[in-house]
Amino acid sequence: MKLAAGLFRAIPVAGLLLVVSHGALGAQASPESEDGFLFERPRVSLGVRGGMFLHRADSDLYDFTTERFTLDRSDYRGVSVGLEVGAWIGNRAEISLSLDGSRVTLDSQYRDWDEEIDGPGGETTRIPILQTTRLRHGPAVSAGIRWYLWDRGDQLGRFIWVPREWNGYLGAGAGLMAYNLRLEGDFVDEVNETISTQRFESKGNTAFPYVAAGFEYGLAPRIALALEGRYQWGSHDLGEDFDDFVNPLDLAGGRFSFGIQYRL
Repeated sequence: MKLAAGLFRAIPVAGLLLVVSHGALGAQASPESEDGFLFERPRVSLGVRGGMFLHRADSDLYDFTTERFTLDRSDYRGVSVGLEVGAWIGNRAEISLSLDGSRVTLDSQYRDWDEEIDGPGGETTRIPILQTTRLRHGPAVSAGIRWYLWDRGDQLGRFIWVPREWNGYLGAGAGLMAYNLRLEGDFVDEVNETISTQRFESKGNTAFPYVAAGFEYGLAPRIALALEGRYQWGSHDLGEDFDDFVNPLDLAGGRFSFGIQYRL
């Protein structure tokens, strides 16, 4: 949890550093920046991004929470943040290393159950039975490769490289992801209809593959906006607190992000 919190705090700082470094390096290399070219093709890309992770939510635990609680599968979407380093291979391919994370907190109540309490005047009052679901998806470390649809720039002579203004790419890779699922609040024993306050937790790590597609638009020779859609697969057996569930926890879903990229 501390590592995940650190990741979420690091993303805005990294973005600020990219902007500041761009300004500082741009001031030092103003001739190439003003003319829209570089003296050589970049070798490394640094990126920071943010967006949403949409959980597929396709296992019996999600069936339980959406049937019993006031939740829908579409509620399992959370803010996603990430950092990325890329190494250029030629003019149309790049190896990337990414660090991503997302989390969602959902407050809910039972759909068909209420708790009865006696009021001060002897009357019976019905109040909702509340619980909170927290799901952290990450930190997720992944490595992959991108194939660009067009050359990322043109080499003019020996010393001038002109970047392409926009480009698209396809990508694929794999990684290792941590997760943490926690349900806490009041729960109904449906056999004897008693209510108790409990906390259930499951956590672990799992490998995952992914595929991606993206679009980049250059704002300057060394800086570009990046839009990416990524779908990843993954699942993990639930912990002992969830013995009543048969299926592994579904951790697959789509990650949609928008960010900024700096090229060195």
